[in-house]
Amino acid sequence: MKTKVIHAFLWILVCMVLGITCYQCRDLRGYVILSGSMEPVIPTGSVAVVDSSKRDVRPGNIATFERHGDLVTHRILSKTEEGYQTKGDANTDPDSGTIPAENIRGTYLFCIPYLGYGFMWAKNHMFLTVGFLALFMLLVFYFPEKRPEPKEREQVKKTKRKKGELRL
Repeated sequence: MKTKVIHAFLWILVCMVLGITCYQCRDLRGYVILSGSMEPVIPTGSVAVVDSSKRDVRPGNIATFERHGDLVTHRILSKTEEGYQTKGDANTDPDSGTIPAENIRGTYLFCIPYLGYGFMWAKNHMFLTVGFLALFMLLVFYFPEKRPEPKEREQVKKTKRKKGELRL
């Protein structure tokens, strides 16, 4: 039992490390979507995956950009001399002002619905998250796998011999 849990934990750890490595190598960034301004394309609580190497956006693209210190993911409506005009798909009016090209963080690729809720919960409850992980590790390493007592082991050996096992 203990070895299965350890192996499962190690596989999860390896997958996480590989995922993070691929994530960093490919210039992909994930941003949690906190509002419904891009619904139904990007639902609230999703993680929007953005390619940060693609900052040259065109009208019709969805981009993540910085506006007044906040990160926003909206559709590009047009390009002007001052910058880009943007609008959320669910909004009736375009965003006020323009976004300079240097504020573009990347182009939207896809989203993972509901994953953002988990990230936000873990971020807001960091103490609980670390506590649960610590408790899990404590339980895995503190309670050893139950092994039969020496008398029980001898009984198991005798039973196997009676069933016709050949012992040399």
